[in-house]
Amino acid sequence: MGGRSSIHVRLGSSMITGVRQSRLTINVPDGATMTEIVKELVRLHPALQTPLETAIVFVNGDMVDKDYTATSDDSVAFLSPVAGG
Repeated sequence: MGGRSSIHVRLGSSMITGVRQSRLTINVPDGATMTEIVKELVRLHPALQTPLETAIVFVNGDMVDKDYTATSDDSVAFLSPVAGG
């Protein structure tokens, strides 16, 4: 109860500019959702707020929604959507 999980985060190339790194590890409360993880990332790196609003989220290689609950040692990737034409 009340534990913390280490979440490994990878940021897409368009998000690196404000953070200056493509990989981060953050600690969040056990049972944190992707929404809560995004809030923590923005708290630590405010420049990520706008890019994370539209990011597509993958956990361990699978696309997930904002309600997905992370577990310790998950690998989370935030990637920018791309448009073709």
